Amino acid sequence: MNFPKENRLTYHLNKATMYMMFADKYKYTDPVLHEKYYKKYIKHVSRLEAYYESGKEYNGIPLYMDTHALQVSTVDREMNMTDMMPLHNVGVRLLHASPDVPAVDVYANGVRIAQNIAYGQATEYLPIPSRTYKVELFPAGKNPTGRPLLSQTLDVDARKFYTVAIVGKQAAFTLLPIADMPVPVYGKAKVRFVHLSPDAPAVDIAVTGGPILFRNVSFKQATGYIEVPAGTVDVEVRLAGTAQIVLTVPNVTLRTNVVYSSFAIGLAQGHPPLKALLLLDNSM
Repeated sequence: MNFPKENRLTYHLNKATMYMMFADKYKYTDPVLHEKYYKKYIKHVSRLEAYYESGKEYNGIPLYMDTHALQVSTVDREMNMTDMMPLHNVGVRLLHASPDVPAVDVYANGVRIAQNIAYGQATEYLPIPSRTYKVELFPAGKNPTGRPLLSQTLDVDARKFYTVAIVGKQAAFTLLPIADMPVPVYGKAKVRFVHLSPDAPAVDIAVTGGPILFRNVSFKQATGYIEVPAGTVDVEVRLAGTAQIVLTVPNVTLRTNVVYSSFAIGLAQGHPPLKALLLLDNSM
């Protein structure tokens, strides 16, 4: 297709939005059409991500956001790829990863946003406006007028995605906000690792009989995303810098055009035991 250079980014943005709408329309009624339009969406989002990650002009075209023409520009260096993604996908996901904290109801500025979240469970992304929140955790089903299990202030930028994890043992647990970047890559899977086991040392993550994917990851650390071929593999969690295996995770299946976060939760010594939890960051 021939169109002026300055309109290329607008073109990919508009196409990505349109194909996302089409994919959503056929998600439950026609799997063939859903996959067709989703692949087209991924193609255009990947182009947008490439422009964003380069941080440079594209063929001499400055990248800026004109509110009328919707043309993207380098004038706003703070703009994120999530600015260009559909608004219904923006928000916060809650993950309960504290091994001895009971199921909780979660309140933000006095409003309940999630209920009865137990250890090992995660919510979908919740659309939350950009502001500072007083987040309080109460035992599930209890009256929120009493003393909370935890009260913590969090700043939320509605242009971004977050996983807010409940981490640590009950004696000193906290909320850990983790920035997500659920922009897929066409033809591959993306995955990262997050260490949320409070008593486990630093670890390496490796494919059984294959390469090390992530090295020396400590408690509360999240790696960057890496691109990997789709498929099913066995994964090992090893003590960092050694060949000693502390956990084997068989038959991990990663699908094309999907973004994942893999969380290590539980206890290396005690109950509940150490385990891996794989979540989809860009589920449609």
